[in-house]
Parts: sequence; C-alpha cells; structure tokens
Amino acid sequence: VMLTALFLQNAFQSFLVVAEKPKLGLGVSLLAGFTNMFLDFLFIYVLKLGVFGAALATGISQIVGSIIPIIYFLSDKSDVLKLQKARFNKDIIIKTCINGSSEMVTNMSMSLVNMLYNTQLMRLAGADGVAAYGVIMYANFIFAAIYLGYSMGSAPITSYNYGAGNHSELKNMLKKSLSL
Repeated sequence: VMLTALFLQNAFQSFLVVAEKPKLGLGVSLLAGFTNMFLDFLFIYVLKLGVFGAALATGISQIVGSIIPIIYFLSDKSDVLKLQKARFNKDIIIKTCINGSSEMVTNMSMSLVNMLYNTQLMRLAGADGVAAYGVIMYANFIFAAIYLGYSMGSAPITSYNYGAGNHSELKNMLKKSLSL
C-alpha cells in the first residue's frame, strides 16, 4: 500500500503540472513532508516506536501525498485532466516499457556502482569510509534534485505543447532550458 502511494504521489506531481496546478503539487509535497516530520516526532520520540515508527510515518505521509491529488482529479475542480477508467492497450504498454528501458539500465548501473563502492570502501576504510561516501552521495542528491526537479517540471509542459503542435512554445522551452 505504501509503495503504491509513493508511486502515485510522484506520478501526480507531473499530472498537476499538466493540469496547470503546480502550486497545488508543491502544497501537496510540503504537506506530505510536514506530515512525515510530525509523525516521525510523534512515533519515534513520543511513542518510542523506533524504526517501525519512522517507516509508518513515511508511509502515512505518502498516503497523504497521493490521496489529495486523487480527490482533486475526481472532483469537478479539474477541467484540464480527469481520472477515468483505464483501457488496456498492449501496444502503448510495450512502447512505454521500451521508452523507459534506458532509465532502467541507468538506475541498475548506478545501484551496481554504489554497491561496488560500498564493498570496496568497507574493505579499505571500514564503516567510516562507507559513512563518508554516504555523506558525499547525500550532498550529490542536492544537485541531482535541482536537475530532476527542473526536468520533471518541464517534461509535462514540453509533452503537452508537442502534442498540441505549439512549436513556438517548444522553441521557448528549449531556449530557456539551454540557458539554464
């Protein structure tokens, strides 16, 4: 259930951008984050639930982050996108899997490299070496988050304008992206 909520929360961020509601997406993300922080404090510090409490807090925050967009897209407030019954289309699923295969290989190779780094660091520098590498990787996430945030935020806009044949806006997006 929690993993499904995580996937939905991430997918709905792009949908909210396409629906011209990026502020709602930001608000949902912030609410989910603050929910996680509050529940971490409650479950770990007050109720003394330890790691289980941290996991429960994270899961509940992901549910919060996925339920709000579902309610929005099912309501009459959304006039750009609506949730509806899905139709199974084998060709689209195959194309989607092929399109996502490069990202799959990238993530698999990054995971493999990280495991190899950790193995070697454990052998050469012990737990302190692995911890130092972890700190470096977290610092790297800051820069990766900026890149991913921009690419995830601009992808639906680019897709929408491509589908609408709005080439002037596509050129504008390309110009802004290159300058950024």
